[in-house]
Amino acid sequence: MIKKTVLVFVAILTLLLFAGATYIITAPDLPDNADELIEKANAMPLPEYYTGKAAIAKNGDIKLWYELNKTDGESKGTIMLIMGYGSTSLQWPPYFIEPLVTAGYDVIRFDHRDIGLSTWLDDWDSSSPYTLEDIAGDVVAILNHAGIEQAHMIGVSMGGMIAQAVAINHADRTLSLTSMSSTGFFGDESLAGIYPETVKSIARYTIKYAMNKSPENNMRFNLTASNLFKGNYELDNTYTILKTRYELEKRKGFNPDAGTHHEAAITASGSRYEDLKKLDVPTLIIHGRADPLVNFEHGAKTAELIPNAKTLYIDDLGHDIPRHFAPQMVEAILDLMN
Repeated sequence: MIKKTVLVFVAILTLLLFAGATYIITAPDLPDNADELIEKANAMPLPEYYTGKAAIAKNGDIKLWYELNKTDGESKGTIMLIMGYGSTSLQWPPYFIEPLVTAGYDVIRFDHRDIGLSTWLDDWDSSSPYTLEDIAGDVVAILNHAGIEQAHMIGVSMGGMIAQAVAINHADRTLSLTSMSSTGFFGDESLAGIYPETVKSIARYTIKYAMNKSPENNMRFNLTASNLFKGNYELDNTYTILKTRYELEKRKGFNPDAGTHHEAAITASGSRYEDLKKLDVPTLIIHGRADPLVNFEHGAKTAELIPNAKTLYIDDLGHDIPRHFAPQMVEAILDLMN
């Protein structure tokens, strides 16, 4: 009897493991022709994505890599671009940066702590993680190193949260605030969260491609993520693969701990709602109604909290900066700063 029970238990466990493995392994690549795209992109010459002046700033023991792109002629001011969760400065597309430089602004982009060419922390403590306010201090450290007194802060996703933290805690260094695809409090349970299907897909492709961190699997991971977070438009998937190659071949690759550290920073920082109500800085909120990661309700609430905030809401925009909508976004930003 005991032997029969054990056999039944083993059979059920085996079935569950098989079903789970099948569910993960058969997670669809997006797009369907991912392998063909990867093969073609691997055969292409690798473009150079950084053409500005690179430098290293320090915030305590943390080294912060940044790039300064200077405009021709007299500058109208400096823009600080702050990227999101687990993403390096490479995620700012040239078609977003170049119009800002052409319009007369110097533009800085940088790698957060724990990613890119900035310091990867070996002594990170989950019981006492760094916060978004600490990363806001990184922004100020870069401004100090570059000899810049004030800048226009533009942040996307987690970068928008950091830009808010800079405006709140370092108002004297902030000329304007643009918060894109972001929120004043990601943990607000009164607002819609991440779409359930998005959560399931993230879990599936993370597990699937974490099993083998080959260059090709890094490309598949980034292809799947970019297509999952997009809105109602097609992406340049070859561009996504080439950026992945650039990170792997010309930079430090991808820090597997970055996501955990950045997520902890978001959680530890909590709500900025009360502080946002007190802001006295020109502000623009950009958010897509098709955002599958940070629901549109978050952007709308942030705009309601900040006095006199301007808004740009785009129906088909997802959680990214697509070429199709970049001119509209840049125009709104320039209107805010001018």
